[in-house]
Amino acid sequence: MLSTDDIIELTTFVDTTVVESFWMNGRIALTLGLPYSDNGGGMAVAVTTDEDVILESVEVHALNDCWINESTALAILSGDSN
Repeated sequence: MLSTDDIIELTTFVDTTVVESFWMNGRIALTLGLPYSDNGGGMAVAVTTDEDVILESVEVHALNDCWINESTALAILSGDSN
């Protein structure tokens, strides 16, 4: 952290086998592999400091499946994706 930082921003993307975290708009980036689990999982952020920490906001967004079928892909490629 810089001495001028009073807010820490963390953006994290979690997929089935990968977690990517970007601190301070990408000033620091971290990518880790995750072991696959059939029963789901969870995420925690641990903070170690002697200072008071206030969580100002959290946003969670579920992503849809990235896979599409062949007819949808062909429609997109032909420009007929409406």
